[in-house]
Amino acid sequence: MKRALPWLVSAVLFVAFGASFSELQRMRKRFGEASTPVHYHVHADVRRAIVAQQLARTDAPIVVLGDSLIEAATLPSKICGRPVINAGIGGATLMDFRVAGLQFLNGSHPTAIVIALGMNDALRRSQTFESDLTQLLDQARQITPNVAAFGIPAAEPGVLVDDSTALNDAITRQNETYSKTMGAAFSKPPTLGNGHTIDGIHIAPRAYKQWAASLFAAIEAAACPSPAVR
Repeated sequence: MKRALPWLVSAVLFVAFGASFSELQRMRKRFGEASTPVHYHVHADVRRAIVAQQLARTDAPIVVLGDSLIEAATLPSKICGRPVINAGIGGATLMDFRVAGLQFLNGSHPTAIVIALGMNDALRRSQTFESDLTQLLDQARQITPNVAAFGIPAAEPGVLVDDSTALNDAITRQNETYSKTMGAAFSKPPTLGNGHTIDGIHIAPRAYKQWAASLFAAIEAAACPSPAVR
């Protein structure tokens, strides 16, 4: 019996280890599932559904198309008496909106559409930015003739930006394309200075007020009728 005891203890410990290892693997799998980023297209589908629901409850809204900078923004509920709809989709590019189309806006009869996209295009060094913009503008103008754009803010070194110089070169080129393509319907982004982001891209609280004021002014310029000249 004494000789068998060590073997019995070993067997018990082995079974316990196996059970613990199995539970550890199960928990690691669960954690992996929980920490896996949501695929962009899943998020985009959800956002489009939410925007469509909001549009169904409004009349002649101002729609702001954008990426995570816009999705995270707190837009006024109304500008010039018109409801404002935040149609920002984190991770979106011009091509994403162009390819997926603007069908989710159908029937909403927007007063204006403001395009505030381009950071993700710059991050990916898009080679089709100008053609994507032209085609997206064609789609938007079939919904409303009143289409404007708000420029891409500068990036800076941060956890999401390895080379801010190269990224800002791309952003500058894209803003120049906006200006060339849209003329007076394009509003330049403000110069926010150093430390204006939380991660190299997304606007920090201290700079948000200035950035948002410029965005709201661009929306107002696009959507509000100019006073009659006497």
